[in-house]
Amino acid sequence: MSDAIAVALIVGAMGALGPLVLGFLVSRQHERERHEDWARQDELTGRLDQIHGLVNSGLTRQMEEAYQALCQQALLMRQMALWEHPDGHEPSPEALRAIEVIEAKASDLRSRLNCR
Repeated sequence: MSDAIAVALIVGAMGALGPLVLGFLVSRQHERERHEDWARQDELTGRLDQIHGLVNSGLTRQMEEAYQALCQQALLMRQMALWEHPDGHEPSPEALRAIEVIEAKASDLRSRLNCR
């Protein structure tokens, strides 16, 4: 085989292999970028889960404190209603209704806490 033919074959082979090699390298780069992107997404998801946990626990604590306060308020209102009527008469309808409202709020809050 002559040198000219050998050079032509080499140049032709390089011309055919060049796009294949370039495609392979680009494909590997894209795969590496995808893996880096997935790692960033996993890190972000972890941070968001941590933030969600902190916010959720704080909200639960506040709801529990509000529930305790409502229970105490209802108890105090019942005691006051009894003290206002030591003769055994029923408290006023307004007082009873106010107590019912507080107890309903406490019950609703307890239900929401049980769902958490």
